[in-house]
Amino acid sequence: MPTEDVRFTAYFPKEAAVETWYTLLVYAHVEAALGKVQADAAKFKDEMGGTPRETRGAAPARLARGTEITVVPFCEGVTFNPERITLKWVEDLHRAEFRFRAGKDLAGAAANIQITVFVGPLIVATLKGGMLLNEAAPASTSPETSAVSAALYKEEQIFVSYSHDDTPVVLACRDAYRALGYTVLIDIDSLRAGEKWHEDLQRLIDRADIFQLFWSARSAQSRYCQQEWEYALQRSQSKEGFIRPVYWEKPLVPPPPALADLHFAYVPLGKMEAP
Repeated sequence: MPTEDVRFTAYFPKEAAVETWYTLLVYAHVEAALGKVQADAAKFKDEMGGTPRETRGAAPARLARGTEITVVPFCEGVTFNPERITLKWVEDLHRAEFRFRAGKDLAGAAANIQITVFVGPLIVATLKGGMLLNEAAPASTSPETSAVSAALYKEEQIFVSYSHDDTPVVLACRDAYRALGYTVLIDIDSLRAGEKWHEDLQRLIDRADIFQLFWSARSAQSRYCQQEWEYALQRSQSKEGFIRPVYWEKPLVPPPPALADLHFAYVPLGKMEAP
């Protein structure tokens, strides 16, 4: 099935008042539709405090028409409605519209919004941006386009870290990754008999563009998973956004302090089983 470059662009207030509802927009679009995206977002200027900030990624994701995309925003202390939006990539431009409100205790703080884009269990894009939160609504000024940090994932090699007790779920995800054209570095596929397990896993992590940690009650207790994410943390110093933890069982098992700064994204995998 043919694929094409899909870009993601987000708009949200530069400044916002706490306990007040605002709009967050996330667009999936082809490059040629950027002008239409900007014109459409301009209609929501007042709902974004009059000072919308734009962030877009420099690299596209490769997707086929008909692919389902799920957009999930996150910001500590902020409520989003809805919590996630799933849409099907069939047109040149799609808009995901969220409403959000920050709690009063965030007044005077700088909030960091993270928007994660999934295709099935795979994180294909992450956009990040900052927003100043005030007691009162800010004065309206002209819209701003800003070079807010944004990273899109089109890399081809993903290292999968998981507990072997979760193998059926992880293998189903592996097959989904491969259907999207990604190379999956997973121990049961990549390690040959007689190889030194610890050293070879480190080499696989070194090769990977994304370290995807499948977090569960089982992986939280696995010393092998701990060895893998500890090594990945060392590598992440030179690879921005390298570690991508996901979980599918609620409530989230609390991560260890070393991983506390990472956002653990919820993926509703349901009863997925390997074929």
